[in-house]
Amino acid sequence: MLIKITFLFLLTINSYSTTLYGGGAYSLGITSAESDFWNGATGSGPLIIFGAKFEKLSMEFQYRKYTLNNLHTSALGAYNIDITDSIFALGIRYDLSEFVHYNMGLIKQSISVSYITSSSANLDSSAIAGDTVSFYVGGGFHGPLFLSGLEWLVDINYLHESISFGLFAFDFGIIYHFYSF
Repeated sequence: MLIKITFLFLLTINSYSTTLYGGGAYSLGITSAESDFWNGATGSGPLIIFGAKFEKLSMEFQYRKYTLNNLHTSALGAYNIDITDSIFALGIRYDLSEFVHYNMGLIKQSISVSYITSSSANLDSSAIAGDTVSFYVGGGFHGPLFLSGLEWLVDINYLHESISFGLFAFDFGIIYHFYSF
């Protein structure tokens, strides 16, 4: 046991084992839903990323907020629907190669719905509105930029809210590795 601890100690003092990073991205969201009222809503917004990288594996925290809009017309009338979605994510990013990675983790979503309609029929948003804890999966590409520690990032993720509602997120961003220890 003492030999294993000594070996691990020697590995950690001879090389950098952890890098902290942070950055921002522009995120485009598109909903996927069973109901036509929610399906196809689109929106965009900022994404904030903070993480710690251990060789090929990173643990990261993300925050994004969307206002997704869908114009839906039915026999009852027209609906201009806004879905506000605040998402906190805690997950991992694993580098498969120099430029390819995959992502997965847990999310906490807080969804609210507002709408304007020409119809007298009310829209029941209880199927998607509220707070949930679920998961996300995806992957993407990354690579170095001009300065040491600066990287570009492109992600495609599916954020699952429930069996009847989900969100595809397309992220384009830059992260900076600002501290190694």
